[in-house]
Amino acid sequence: MADWRSIVREIAADNRSGATAITGRAAEAVKLALRERGINTSSPGRDDAVIDMDEKGAASALRISPHYYNTKDEIDTAVAAIAEELKAIPVQY
Repeated sequence: MADWRSIVREIAADNRSGATAITGRAAEAVKLALRERGINTSSPGRDDAVIDMDEKGAASALRISPHYYNTKDEIDTAVAAIAEELKAIPVQY
């Protein structure tokens, strides 16, 4: 498995929150694929955060919200699944 830190850097860049914008991909599709794996995320659209989305050039975002009770293994699994789904879902511009 790839080092989760490099995957987080790749998908989150310098983001400092639980919400990660995914440009060029529909976050809804990623969210649904993760749900099939038992990973709960949300996917706000542009209308939910117009200023931030426009600033980042994104139409949607994938929000992951780890909590104190999540184990390192759960977080590693989620990050690996996100990386796999991002590779599987075609880029859309």
